[in-house]
Amino acid sequence: MRHIVRAKLLLTTMLTVMISPSWAASGEPSWGYTNQSWWLIKDTLSTQPVPLNYPYGTCGIGSNQAPVDIQGSASTARLNRPNPRYSPGLPTFYNTGYSVQVNTEEGYLGSVAIGNDVFPLIQFHFHAPSEHTFNGRHYDAELHFVNIREDGKAAVMTSMIKVGAANAEFQKILDNVPTAAGQKNSTSGVRLNPNLLLPTNRRQFFTYAGSLTTPPCAEGINFYIFAQPITISSDQLAGLKRLYDNNNRMTQPLNGRVLTSTKTGGMGQ
Repeated sequence: MRHIVRAKLLLTTMLTVMISPSWAASGEPSWGYTNQSWWLIKDTLSTQPVPLNYPYGTCGIGSNQAPVDIQGSASTARLNRPNPRYSPGLPTFYNTGYSVQVNTEEGYLGSVAIGNDVFPLIQFHFHAPSEHTFNGRHYDAELHFVNIREDGKAAVMTSMIKVGAANAEFQKILDNVPTAAGQKNSTSGVRLNPNLLLPTNRRQFFTYAGSLTTPPCAEGINFYIFAQPITISSDQLAGLKRLYDNNNRMTQPLNGRVLTSTKTGGMGQ
């Protein structure tokens, strides 16, 4: 359990900028989705010289940025598939100012195993529409499960979301996340099962080396994008968009990276 606590502390350090909106007293400059030239944002309070006073520079000069457009030309291979070992928990529902987020509680033991590596689940959050595209087309929304080891190595599992049957587990999130930016709800007593936000077919997925999709756009994050989407109802999608709409980063160039898949024939519909 001690290693999970250390992992959460490390993740907090990594994502301070990512989840600190303009009203936060973090000292980091604010950013938004309308203008995504985040690398041009200068920290006017910093005494550091150029380029250190541009905290989001990696967003512009990084060569392994996320998200990307997933095309039919992805190479296929035998891969270690992500094996989520999530369990129900009593999470904190968090309106970050940028997205709807669910933080796992202290001592939560859920994780994902990929080969011999095990990554504890720290949080998951939503983007609408999807950040990754498929031959240029968006899904209605996208869910990122952020899993991170104590050494900082991170794996993000991604569920694509389309309108269809309602999802009762997703409704719990809508019902309990605060409507005001920066607010948390840690006393709901609601038990949430992350497994019910994953597709049933997890053998088919795409993977590549990427980054945070929000400032500071830190790289070194492996994405695992399931081919089969999950569904939420049109009313549930509207509820999500009432909180955050168009909170998706534009797709980034692959820059020679290899996009690998266990699946042929594109995404599941």
